[in-house]
This record gives sequence, C-alpha cells and structure tokens, in this order.
Amino acid sequence: MKYYLGLFLSFLLMLGFPSLAFADVGIPMIVYTWPAMILALIPVVLIEAYVISDLLRVGFKKTVIPSSVANIVTTVVGIPLSWGLLFVFGLLIMLFGSSFDISSIRQGIVSVLVIASWVAPMGGQTFWFTFYSLVTSFVVAFLVSVLMEYWILRLFFRGADKKLVKKTVWIANAASYALLIVSSLILFYFFLD
Repeated sequence: MKYYLGLFLSFLLMLGFPSLAFADVGIPMIVYTWPAMILALIPVVLIEAYVISDLLRVGFKKTVIPSSVANIVTTVVGIPLSWGLLFVFGLLIMLFGSSFDISSIRQGIVSVLVIASWVAPMGGQTFWFTFYSLVTSFVVAFLVSVLMEYWILRLFFRGADKKLVKKTVWIANAASYALLIVSSLILFYFFLD
C-alpha cells in the first residue's frame, strides 16, 4: 500500500511541478523486449518444437505442448528474471567505479553492459547502443531460457538421455534466438534508424 501511495504522490508532484520530471532518463529495456518476445512466442515454439522433434526422435505433435509450456514459462518468468539480472549487474558495475565511456573497445563493452537493461538517450549513438543492449539482453535471456527449458523438458521427456535433452535445448534455443536477433536487426534497420 505504501508503494502505491508513494507512486501517487510522485505523480501529483510531477503534475504540480513539471520541471521536476525529466523525459531523457531512459526506459527499461524490458518495455521493448517483453512484448516482442510475447509476439514471437508462436514462431519460437514451432522452431523449438521442430528441433526437439528432430533431435529427440519424437513426433512433431508430441513436442508442441512441451515446447509451448517451456517457452511460456521462460517468457513469463525468464525474461523479467534476465532483465533483473542485467539491471543488478549494471548497478554493480557502476557501484564499483566503472564510468560510462566509449573511448575504447573495452570501455564501450563495459558501458553497454551497464546500460543493457535501459534504453537511454545517447545522442547520435542511441540506435547502436539500443541494438547492442538488446543483443546483450538476448544473450542473458538465452542462458536463462536454456536453464529453465532444460528442467521443463526433462519433466516431459523423462526417458530421454539427459545429455541429449541438454544438447537439444541448447540447439533449439540457439535457433530461436538467432531468429530473434536477425529479426531485431531487420526491424532496427528499417524502422528505427
């Protein structure tokens, strides 16, 4: 209840003193990635079901439900979890003294890691930093997805070899995340530049 009261009072304060509200502070990257991942759910489920079917030698129809369950869970739980991990990681980097700087490749990579959970105004570099942040968030989401989906698929395919299930999950997620990265690059190129 205190949270909502604080949010309401902040809203009233911004209405009363609009000069205190800044529009250039950035937007959490999850605002963009989560809805996009929900829209991509059907193609991702089908791609991963196909890979699971092929590698585990199971009929395609028998893999659609396990793939659906695994991907719904990783979309609903895994995407926010991966964003939270990126956010905490960025805070830790800033806490231990790394400043935002793109003068070297090393510092540029560190800077992308710091801002990977946020879309921040970066002048002429906003497009590329947003794309790099998206790819970074995909890498973390990929790792979280592999871990979560492995355990879910183990429940569905109890008789299958654990190593084969692990390999299948890695390959299935590599295929679906490759599609997501290429699709994002195409969207960025045509709509955001």
